[in-house]
Amino acid sequence: MKSRCGLLITAFLLLASIFAGPNAQAQTTRFQVGPVARIENIGFEGGANGNATVTGLAATVMLTDHFGIDGDLTSASSGITRSYEGTFISYAQRDASREEIERMGVVARRDLRYVPGLGGSLALTARAKASNRVALGFRIGVAARRYVETSDITILRVPEGIDPRLPEQILRDERREAIRSGLLFGVDAPLRVTRRINVAQEFRAVLGGSPDGRRKYHEVSLGARVSLAF
Repeated sequence: MKSRCGLLITAFLLLASIFAGPNAQAQTTRFQVGPVARIENIGFEGGANGNATVTGLAATVMLTDHFGIDGDLTSASSGITRSYEGTFISYAQRDASREEIERMGVVARRDLRYVPGLGGSLALTARAKASNRVALGFRIGVAARRYVETSDITILRVPEGIDPRLPEQILRDERREAIRSGLLFGVDAPLRVTRRINVAQEFRAVLGGSPDGRRKYHEVSLGARVSLAF
């Protein structure tokens, strides 16, 4: 992850130097703030994925004509769910056949739910003018969101001769709060409507997960923001 971040920062600096050019001059810091709304496709390990509506507040500080710092604070609606059934545990003997393992197995359904909460991002941004009213921007940074993750178990079948209370002691419901995060890549196209108001379409992707691959996370979104410049 560290080497990947280093490569991203290097790529950003190269891109920014191209935008800035040899005659770029520093200017007074400009501040832009306004609402942002996105439709996001969110995915987790095990194939759990779904769509959510994200709304919040975004801000950008342009340190020069081409370089800046961008961030947002948002909330998301709609929980992501996934259900699957299978043999979770088996009371077969150690060297039992596959048939015996299945016959002595406890069949259950697991219902997973991921409820999103508050999230935010922080990124470096580089911009270049495409025309007098339209610019093109690129972002590289990090994003994170808090989730309440629940796992509900429903036991569907218990083998004959097994006390139903035994698997209930092993297969328990779970609930936890977790932060899902990843590297952020973004592109936007701000349109200057008036001297102080910009409207921008934006695309962004967040890629994350654990190093061992057991936990995965992604966001892919399209949205728009309205910015008031100061």
